[in-house]
Amino acid sequence: MYTFSHLHPLSLLIYYVVILFLTMFHMHPLLLLASACGSISFFCVRNYRHLHRRDLLFPLFVAVLLAVTNPLFSHRGETVLFYLNNNPVTFEAIWYGFAAGVMLASVVLWCRTLQQEMTSDKITHLFGRCLPKAGMLLTTALRFIPHLKRQHSQIHNTMKTLGMYSEDTWFSKVRCSLQEFSILVTDALEGSVEIADSMNARGYQLKKHSHFSMFRFRAIDCFVLLCSIITMILMMIGSHADLFSVYYYPKWTMTRPSAISDWLCVGWMFLFSMLPTLIQIKETIKWTYYKSKI
Repeated sequence: MYTFSHLHPLSLLIYYVVILFLTMFHMHPLLLLASACGSISFFCVRNYRHLHRRDLLFPLFVAVLLAVTNPLFSHRGETVLFYLNNNPVTFEAIWYGFAAGVMLASVVLWCRTLQQEMTSDKITHLFGRCLPKAGMLLTTALRFIPHLKRQHSQIHNTMKTLGMYSEDTWFSKVRCSLQEFSILVTDALEGSVEIADSMNARGYQLKKHSHFSMFRFRAIDCFVLLCSIITMILMMIGSHADLFSVYYYPKWTMTRPSAISDWLCVGWMFLFSMLPTLIQIKETIKWTYYKSKI
């Protein structure tokens, strides 16, 4: 089954760069809606076996939180809804906070799937030849936090099994937590020394050494790469033509798609955001069909 995870690292990297650029630097509601739908659907399809309720409630919570808190600090806007402590609460401030929350939630979900898709071997394949030190540093940094979380869980469970948390006092909990932190830091330092020794033993510092990779550039990779390039071109054309211009202050106004070409451009953005989900669903249906024929 050739899912989105099996794409070539270059196609994956360019796709995520384009979709994150589309999400972070365009506050148009239609583009934010497209990015939010794409990020939520792909995250659910990608993690449907281990999906938790809090993962789905997080984007909604962030959007509502910023929509509620932004009017408390920003009083700009012409449409005053009511006054709170003699401070105006405007429609534009609420709408801008909600849009910023949707953008932030979409970026977080895209980055979470990026962390799952761009594994260490893919990063090494991309940067191992031209920038070996930077590639190794990036690989180590991306796996550092998940590795520490797993190690902390193991240390905490081991200490509970040994009865270290048997005393239900504040001083005992602080002492055990500090001991866990000391063990975790020691393990991280020992791991970094072992990684450095392993790299030196395998000749990683040598200028001329061979590289092995199982990644091959296929037709689906060319298709994803072509879609990313087309999206970048459409984004630049749309920005130049003020197709994606939106103003939240002092009065909320945005450019509405009028011509057929404008709607085609917006529709392409939706399809591009849903591309990983469509690939994932297509391969799942194909795999289910082949299994039924066995």
